[in-house]
Amino acid sequence: PGLGFGAGSKTSGMHPAGQSASKHNAMPPTCPPFHLRPLPVQAALACLLLLFAMFSRANPSCAQEERPLSWTSTRSVDEARVVILPLIPELTYSALSVTSMARKGEYLLLLPEDPFQDPLTGEESSQPLVLSLDLAQVADRTLNPEGPPLTPKQIPLLGPDPRQIVPGFQSFEALAVHGGQFYLLARSLRNQTLQSCLLRAEWEEHGPHLVLQSSPPLCVDSPNLPQGYAYGALLVSNGMLHILPEANGANCNLAPTAHSLTPALVPAASLPFPCLEFRVGDASSPDDEGFFWVLNRLDSEEREQLSPAVDSLRSQYGTGRTHAHSQEVSRLVAMHMDVHGVTLADLPPLELELSFMPPAWEGLELIEHDGSVGLLLATGGSTPFLLGFVPLHSP
Repeated sequence: PGLGFGAGSKTSGMHPAGQSASKHNAMPPTCPPFHLRPLPVQAALACLLLLFAMFSRANPSCAQEERPLSWTSTRSVDEARVVILPLIPELTYSALSVTSMARKGEYLLLLPEDPFQDPLTGEESSQPLVLSLDLAQVADRTLNPEGPPLTPKQIPLLGPDPRQIVPGFQSFEALAVHGGQFYLLARSLRNQTLQSCLLRAEWEEHGPHLVLQSSPPLCVDSPNLPQGYAYGALLVSNGMLHILPEANGANCNLAPTAHSLTPALVPAASLPFPCLEFRVGDASSPDDEGFFWVLNRLDSEEREQLSPAVDSLRSQYGTGRTHAHSQEVSRLVAMHMDVHGVTLADLPPLELELSFMPPAWEGLELIEHDGSVGLLLATGGSTPFLLGFVPLHSP
């Protein structure tokens, strides 16, 4: 359940839908039973008024807690079913965890969370690796998912060891391309401080391979974010790099901002970022008008850490059938970036149909190739490894 063929609709190249709901344990009080005779009309009305007052009484300490959809909206919206693309068994049943994806020419690159783990054998590798898939073959499988399985190629990451130039290196989190330059966002823990560090790499067509530059990375602290959260998305827009914070909800980040940098990794002015409940994951490459998508997720472990408030998108657009009965959230949110900042696009979020054990989608990229237009998804931290596709509109 939750896997299969997707259906798209035309919304200026974008097709989204609604959001999630949670349980509410409080039950409305009830009147005591009447055994002798019915209450007089006046007494019955008084009881009903008492019930209404007790049921609707505000609780100041819970004013910002997430409430079920029925408190704010009764609308139900369609959810997207993710098309699962065929992969070779060695990749499907591997320990691969992908945190980000990016397009470069004929390649779709997949960034492993742990670049030192061989994605096919699971064994430790002395040479850090990035994976690639043929973009034309990926586009064909989005239209013909019963075709031959996709086979990845390993792209060596040459140059200095990232563990040497990023003290406390933990993982790779995001990937972006600007011309012939690749930018990698790494996570590090240094002196008990979680940092997000940007590195540069050159793309070499011969091979192909990536060459990591030895220049010191630019690292950004995350003092205003909950413990364990940092910056999880990286994108290029208007010739600038932007890193997006993972936690932006009303109860965990009072002033969300996106950090901006030049291609030479020189800090520039920060941009305001909208209040968005749940965790913000990977981002797709922006289109020519500055629109892009972000993964927006919540699982049971994150709920306590993020303490989500009432979700404005759910209040505005409603939620889908599987989300209405789940504590988890798995959706794609459309955003827009310009020189003034990042804003929510005037589009409903695209909820991904939940199964009993929904995939942990972490990597995201837009594909517009050979008649295929949609969003590619890759799982992180779960087995089996899945590559999915959500069409944005029919060819």
